[in-house]
Amino acid sequence: MHRININFLIILWFAGLQVQVKATDIAIYYGPGAWLDGITAFEKFCDWKGISHARITPLQINTSGLTGNFSGIFFPGGDAYGYKLAINANGLQNIRNLVNTGGFYIGICAGSYFACDSIEWEGAEYDYQLDLFNGWARGAIDAIAPWADYTMTDLSFNLNEPVNYYSAGSGTILYYGGPVYQPKAGQEMDTLATWNAWFNLPAMVSFTYGSGRVLFCGPHPEIEEDSDRDSTSFADELNDNGSDWPWLWTAVDWVMGRPLSHPYFWINEFHYDDSGSDDGEFVELVVPADFNDYPNLHLTLYDGLSGQPYQSFSGTEFQPGGSQDGYTFLFRDIYGLQNEPGGLALDYRSQLIQFLGYEGTFSAVSGPAAGLTCTAIDKSEDESVPENYSLQLSGNGKIYRDFIWTDPAPATKGSINSNPLHDQSLPVELLTFAAKQVARGVRLEWVTASELNNLGFILERTSPDFLMTIATYRDNQELAGQGTNSAGHTYQFLDQEIFPVPVTYRLSSVDYNGGVQILREIYFSAADPFRLDGQSPNPFNSLTHFHFYIPEAGKITLTLFDARGARIETLTNSFSESGSADVRFEASGLASGIYFYQAYFNSGLQRESVSGKMLLLR
Repeated sequence: MHRININFLIILWFAGLQVQVKATDIAIYYGPGAWLDGITAFEKFCDWKGISHARITPLQINTSGLTGNFSGIFFPGGDAYGYKLAINANGLQNIRNLVNTGGFYIGICAGSYFACDSIEWEGAEYDYQLDLFNGWARGAIDAIAPWADYTMTDLSFNLNEPVNYYSAGSGTILYYGGPVYQPKAGQEMDTLATWNAWFNLPAMVSFTYGSGRVLFCGPHPEIEEDSDRDSTSFADELNDNGSDWPWLWTAVDWVMGRPLSHPYFWINEFHYDDSGSDDGEFVELVVPADFNDYPNLHLTLYDGLSGQPYQSFSGTEFQPGGSQDGYTFLFRDIYGLQNEPGGLALDYRSQLIQFLGYEGTFSAVSGPAAGLTCTAIDKSEDESVPENYSLQLSGNGKIYRDFIWTDPAPATKGSINSNPLHDQSLPVELLTFAAKQVARGVRLEWVTASELNNLGFILERTSPDFLMTIATYRDNQELAGQGTNSAGHTYQFLDQEIFPVPVTYRLSSVDYNGGVQILREIYFSAADPFRLDGQSPNPFNSLTHFHFYIPEAGKITLTLFDARGARIETLTNSFSESGSADVRFEASGLASGIYFYQAYFNSGLQRESVSGKMLLLR
């Protein structure tokens, strides 16, 4: 939520002439309060994704129906108060109508503040009227960066949300005054990501409004901190730790109501050295089956000694092979693929996707991977490798990180990898796998998004002392697969044995050829978790107590924060035996108001946290 002087800008924006616009994917707010860097960066992202966009002024919003001209609207970071002054009651209703009738709204930082019913900003409370979200946006979060500083901050992504399926589970994104989202009674929302540095509270959320969809981002995934491809220099001195645009790609698919896609492509197989004259050298790629923008896909070959590229090929120079479960295999014979050391860089629309190195690690001097160090493959080829063999990925999954590189095996260019040890398979797209203790045992539940030739599932339970198959599709009808099904399915199984020690449940799928692939493992413990049994009194005058239950010996850290997220003090940071624990706190010197606390527990086996708020009354 960035503040600028808006008094004279309002006059300028409302003096502008109304411009007739054509049907466009996204209207981008361009008026008082708007942060130009945020607008520019998002426009460059839209260009990369291939989404049409047009800037729209407050005058257009206030006087024109958005429905029919745009599919949705984007409000960038900036100053939400500027938006509030610029958009009148008619404009607010036009936005609501657009979303309610099947459109969408994307709000980043100030754009999300603006769409909430209530705002808390630096301790003061404000009422806002767009009301797409019946709840609070509370910021800035001083524990991350006091206003008006900015920094990179870590987020945890909820992998149970389909939007995050292609996420690694965590990320580092630019923080610049964004809020925590808190729904009021009756408001539903899905938490996509949480602030690691602030009670793991919601940082990015999604929800529906009428027939439309809404996406809020407290941080700034549109800004590319160490790259110029967003056409801004803002925060370029910070380390991006990887682009946030791939996540935004899928999130925008969701909010637009499109099938969830992704910009992920990967290098799947290649051959560069063998016992003969190195004939049959090639590279195989994996791309989404519906992908057709081949001219903008490029593979660049690197010399590992100089760090310089020596050949480059566009996707149009690759030959399509087979397809499976929404993916297509592309391959190209490449005579003279360098033996050692070397590298392969894959980029799409100048966005680097992969930079792999073989027989050593090196940094690129120029080309699409300039300034970056390759990720080394831990397998290699040499003169002992038979002809017509290759290095290839094996395993089960939907994205590159699901697979591993294996020793050279018979080449399979243009088709799914197959070697004597472990085939590559993409049979089931698993969304969730969870275990919950119930009265009669442990209920296991999993949800698939799609299945391909899926005969059924196997459930196993593991502990440090044993591995046991507890159910299979052969003897449990509820574990039978759906064959080939693009709609997905929900499954349940009740494990009626409860163990006093932690166990791991493993879910595997079996295809019609008898191939078994491990889908996911989850940790489960029947023991009572670390918890806060109470904080009393609350409200309190000057003295209060925190009462904890500790399942096993471990370390407790209890920290107190003010309403803006600034750390006040650590109340305890000590080892405690199992059982009950009491922490006394005397609030001498603190003013009346709301305070937050967060307790961390670490036993070596368990790592848990609880948090809450309390009211000090003088």
